[in-house]
Amino acid sequence: MPSIGTARALPVIVLAVVVAGSAAAQPFTGGYPFRLPPDDSTTQVFLPRFPAVPLTDDDFISAVGDDFHRRGSQIRFWGGNIVADGAFPTTTESNFIAPRIRKMGFNLMRFHHLDNAWSDHGIFVRNGSTRTIDGLQRGRMEYLIFKLKQEGVYINMNLHVSRTFTEADGVENADS
Repeated sequence: MPSIGTARALPVIVLAVVVAGSAAAQPFTGGYPFRLPPDDSTTQVFLPRFPAVPLTDDDFISAVGDDFHRRGSQIRFWGGNIVADGAFPTTTESNFIAPRIRKMGFNLMRFHHLDNAWSDHGIFVRNGSTRTIDGLQRGRMEYLIFKLKQEGVYINMNLHVSRTFTEADGVENADS
């Protein structure tokens, strides 16, 4: 026999299921196509302007108390992530990814999970060992970093995140 609380909740649950099942998207006519092209690095009136200021060797960041400084002045960061396969774009893709990142106001990108075994491509050659860096992947990543530097975007490189050692790496009982 159901409890009183269950009996009172039952009509509400049934009503929620009926309403959710009958809900449909509103018809939309007379609209216009909206597309954000991936190679668009132009400025827009509705976005603040973030000009490209290439980084130099003098742009080293230092920590002063709770702040970060560049050339003696405080600097703030707005960052995002470039994860796994996203860190290895082609040259053509890097040429529009970096300006687009700057256009959106980012000045810091974290490279994360480069050492994974679960994506299509990682930084290591896929031969059972994680001791050899894939030259093609390294070149792609370095070119993206070069393009980000030209746009004034710093990087935070995470070097050991999801690397899974194997016995081929010389690690005994690597699976345990």
